[in-house]
Amino acid sequence: MPSTTRRILHVVDSLEPGGMENGVTNVANALHGEAWHVHACCLRATGAFAQRLPDPSLVRCLHKKPGLSLTCARQLARVLTELQPAVVHTHNLGPLIYTVAARRLSRCQPAIVHGEHAEFHAGELTTKRLALRRFLYRSCHTIHTVSDSLTQHLSEVGMPMARVITIRNGVDTQRFTPNGEAATLPFPSQRMVLGIVGRFGAFKGHDRLIDAFAILMSEHPALRLLVVGDQGPRKDAILSQMSQIAEPDRIHWAGFQEDPAPFYRAMNLLVIPSSNEGLPNAALEAMACGTPVLANASCGCGEALGSSPAGTLVAMDTPEEIARAIQTHCHRDDLQELPGQALAHVLEHFSISQMIEGYRALYTRAMM
Repeated sequence: MPSTTRRILHVVDSLEPGGMENGVTNVANALHGEAWHVHACCLRATGAFAQRLPDPSLVRCLHKKPGLSLTCARQLARVLTELQPAVVHTHNLGPLIYTVAARRLSRCQPAIVHGEHAEFHAGELTTKRLALRRFLYRSCHTIHTVSDSLTQHLSEVGMPMARVITIRNGVDTQRFTPNGEAATLPFPSQRMVLGIVGRFGAFKGHDRLIDAFAILMSEHPALRLLVVGDQGPRKDAILSQMSQIAEPDRIHWAGFQEDPAPFYRAMNLLVIPSSNEGLPNAALEAMACGTPVLANASCGCGEALGSSPAGTLVAMDTPEEIARAIQTHCHRDDLQELPGQALAHVLEHFSISQMIEGYRALYTRAMM
């Protein structure tokens, strides 16, 4: 490694497929080999996205068990001592806890850059949890969020803001584009395909969307539901729920897709019923592929959708609200215009080059 090259270590829970993990791999691939050499340490599990990093051999896994683990902190301290990274980039609370502890235990004192990727859920809003975050932020050179609305959220819940900056998520419009083949689905040619993309997490709202779909099925015989994603604590429950609807062949689970662009192109509408997001990559990727987006007004998607007619924010906290929102969308007079409007919105506001430049500048400042 050239003497002018510095190491960056990303510390994550895992590199299982997800929006935050996608962002880590995009940034790593853009910057690796410039002035930086990019490593990663997964606390719990490695995950499929490790293979998307520029050098998967530079990914380590500590195989942390559930609960707090002093062993994990010691293992991470040894990683810091061995690698001597100039910057450690932590992602969400768990990795920050272990990195702050590991730095105290190691013979390496790197700058810590910390990323917050979603609004805090109810369990993170307790007095104890908020105090813990405030304490840990003191050890960070910079805290970054992925959207202006998430930065505002940190302020509203009382986080110290002097070191907080925003680096908006961006989308690769060379990879995600309307031009290309759509995925082949087991649906008839005359159909209206709703889609949801993401792991089966507790806040993603798959269950409410499926219940809404069941409400609409009889009145809208052309309606179909495409589910893209895998893993997560709700996986078994959601797959069981899908199998129990009246016409299960009208739902297709495609699993995890290394290249989701053809699946976005196969959708007429991406639905994001989630109750907790930052600036979701799925919304940006879908719009870059010309697919309009319908999202829960309470999930933090407003910044991604902006004022584009191709992005709609409505209350989606119950199946009935989701069903009404989908029905309203299906009766819009401007459906044919939405793909072009979706793409134009992303090209103007969410360039991946701007995102990469933001991280490049952040790492450079942290090394000074």
